[in-house]
Amino acid sequence: MEQHIPLTSSEISILWVSYQSETMSLYTFMHFEKVVEDEDIKNIIQKYINTSQVHIEKLKEIFAKEESPAPIGYNEHDVNLQAPRLFSDITSAFLLKFIVELGMQTHANALKSSARKDIRDFSNECLIDYIALTNEVTNMLLQKGIFVRPPSIPIPDHTEFVQGTGYLTGWFGKRRPVHATQLNQLFLNVQRNILGKTLLIGFSQTVSSEKVRKHFQFGKEMSKKLLDSFELFLSDVELDASIPNQLTVTDSTKAPFSDKLMMGILLTIIRYAIVFYGESLAVSSRRDLFGFYSKIISETAVYANQTIKLAVELGYLEREPEAIDYDELT
Repeated sequence: MEQHIPLTSSEISILWVSYQSETMSLYTFMHFEKVVEDEDIKNIIQKYINTSQVHIEKLKEIFAKEESPAPIGYNEHDVNLQAPRLFSDITSAFLLKFIVELGMQTHANALKSSARKDIRDFSNECLIDYIALTNEVTNMLLQKGIFVRPPSIPIPDHTEFVQGTGYLTGWFGKRRPVHATQLNQLFLNVQRNILGKTLLIGFSQTVSSEKVRKHFQFGKEMSKKLLDSFELFLSDVELDASIPNQLTVTDSTKAPFSDKLMMGILLTIIRYAIVFYGESLAVSSRRDLFGFYSKIISETAVYANQTIKLAVELGYLEREPEAIDYDELT
């Protein structure tokens, strides 16, 4: 008989988180498929939907094989396919780019922490799918002339080592320009915050709960302040992050998404924001940048905690599989 190896905590986490994110994204883009007018964007959204449905079915098969119920995640009750468009076509394209890039990162990490072959095979298939989708979205944005390229800096004509501790100067004295890696992080953080701010504007005008609306508006103001700070660092070296102005919200007040789905999207954005700010902190070799990222990680963590509390209060947060509480059993 073939030995059945139990799932590890890492593998359970991969399956559980994948199901949550796949169902959340699937029903989000089902709305976009209905309202997007640009045929090129619609075609890629349809391809993403088909891919996501395949992933969800494979996840259900694995849960069934383990004799474990699949998570609830999100379903047809979380989307109103009759609702008018809330966001521009370009917003949906940039959101899709963000989602497939997260999928790429998630399953690349999953391959490193999975032992069972079927779980590794699943993550490998997902990774291949997300790489292909990332390339397709990027090519489409390039063809339309709306792909946002990072700022350009001169290519060095020689190599050298850092001399002296002035390299770290940030708060006082003459600051050196941000280096290429720091510049890339600033640029990416500007892009993500503009997308996040756009989503929160739309969510704020369509959410049914007044308490959730205020929470979304607070997040929108956080993004605005962060954008000012990021752009200030870029202006130090007379660079800017040119973002297409087509990331817009319509005047619709009819919600295409349930409050639960919008809260789920927000929580996903916040969690990954902390990850991305951590990456930025790790390459911050200027004291002011180091302090800046430390501060916004702390502030974002507080907002994440408030979001989780609100989701629990409203009954939106599904309980993730946990280790055994032996004290409670005793």
